[in-house]
Amino acid sequence: RFLRREIEAIGIPQNFIIIDEDDQKSIIKRILKAEGLNTKSQIYKELPGYISYQKNLGCYPEDVVIKSYDPKERDKLHFYKLYQEELELANQLDFDDLLLRTLEILEGYESIRNKWKRFYKHILIDEFQDTNDIQYKIVRYLMDKDTCLYVVGDPDQTIYSFRGADVHFILDFDKDFKPNKTIILDQNYRSTGNILKVS
Repeated sequence: RFLRREIEAIGIPQNFIIIDEDDQKSIIKRILKAEGLNTKSQIYKELPGYISYQKNLGCYPEDVVIKSYDPKERDKLHFYKLYQEELELANQLDFDDLLLRTLEILEGYESIRNKWKRFYKHILIDEFQDTNDIQYKIVRYLMDKDTCLYVVGDPDQTIYSFRGADVHFILDFDKDFKPNKTIILDQNYRSTGNILKVS
């Protein structure tokens, strides 16, 4: 909804199309085929994860710095460029673009940022331990001085570090958001005593 209203600020038409994982695989398959590769190649399996990883770091192809001499990484970056060019030509965004483009607008346009900061009085985030840098910045940009932020999470259950999740956001919550109140939930209401004893 935010992007439908604000995306024209960064030169993308409002009627963009959101693609899902199947669409993404079809685009990658088409690109690889045009380059003489097929879906049995290792790069076909690795490319969706590589693209998502780079975007979750906040990197479009022009931002990626190759740090290794692995020729496969150069190939992946080459295909990432072709993939991103195809999305832009077709006015398409993948799921990771939804976050990146939102952040780009909030960072670059103070008037838009101020409008949306006033809009949200309460923000609730579940599974906060799986927040990545881009998501965290978006939350910070949407916070006004009197916005109520409520997060739920468990630092022992971080499972998305491969996607850029940073457990320090929940561990450092007390430092970043003041004043605040932490409520420790140490009572299990899901299971009976007998089940817990066995486990």
